[in-house]
Amino acid sequence: SLKFFLSLYGHRLPALTLDASSDCTLLVSGSADKNVKIWGLDFGDCHKSMLAHQDNVMAVKFVPRTHYFFSGGKDKMIKMWDADKFEMVYSFRAHYSEVWCLAVSRSGDILVSGSHDRAVRVWHRTQEQVFIEEERQKEHDLLLDAEDKAAPLPEGEESAAVGGGGRAVTDATDRLQEALLLCNRLEDKEVSELTRMEALGLRPNEYFLHVLKGMKRGELEAALLQLPLESALGLLSRASLALDSSAAHSELLARTVVTLVRLHHGRLSSTPAHLLPAPAVTDSNGNRPLSLLDLVRDLRQKCKRRLQTETDVVGFNLAALRHVRQKLVN
Repeated sequence: SLKFFLSLYGHRLPALTLDASSDCTLLVSGSADKNVKIWGLDFGDCHKSMLAHQDNVMAVKFVPRTHYFFSGGKDKMIKMWDADKFEMVYSFRAHYSEVWCLAVSRSGDILVSGSHDRAVRVWHRTQEQVFIEEERQKEHDLLLDAEDKAAPLPEGEESAAVGGGGRAVTDATDRLQEALLLCNRLEDKEVSELTRMEALGLRPNEYFLHVLKGMKRGELEAALLQLPLESALGLLSRASLALDSSAAHSELLARTVVTLVRLHHGRLSSTPAHLLPAPAVTDSNGNRPLSLLDLVRDLRQKCKRRLQTETDVVGFNLAALRHVRQKLVN
């Protein structure tokens, strides 16, 4: 039987991966906040938190019968760590795209990595010596290069994903998920009590747009980063229905769709359409899409058509204003 033992809290963003050492004394977790945390399994205390990667930590794996572990991230890097000394031992660029998973042989001599670049790579341990100071210097140089290449934020633009915005981003993510759930439940007539949506006098698609508009741009983009795949698919479906029902806020919907497609393009192209959560959507011809890729293509057409309509309206209004100004001048 299984009995609840410990609850571990500490990551600022969702925990994406974890692994326990073979002697069951340590647990390591990786998160979307780019950190790995080393926990003691005796009392659940956090021994150390380390900034491990420049993007989400997607996989961690202990070497059997040791306290060494590997981590892989969306920054295409694989790193080896010492969980007793809390330091990085070795790092290398492993793939051309994000590292999704890791596996270590029982002997610890072979490491296998899988990536979004559709490659599985096998790594063998050699007898070549590793000097930790050199590895630290290499890591420091990579960090400096990354800072030099990082583009500055536009003036007045705030990043909600860093600093003190963690709570605000989490709240924004919760609001998005609650709005999607409430819209689906109301359409299925599963809600009997008065909801905030009904109190505002809004239909489901209008309420969905109301929630999107109520978020700052930085908060919305960071919240979309935290959405699980199922909620992201539901949001794409809801955006498709919103584009069908109204031409208003087409720019906001298009930006949301583009952000989600960029984040999940690999899984969108490989997930069958029957896994698409409610609400059920159809393409421009009234047919249910055969795949999620078809849904994305249809969203592209809808966004392009709506944005072109708004562009035409703006162009017409500008021409009318120029005509009025010309008449006033004359």
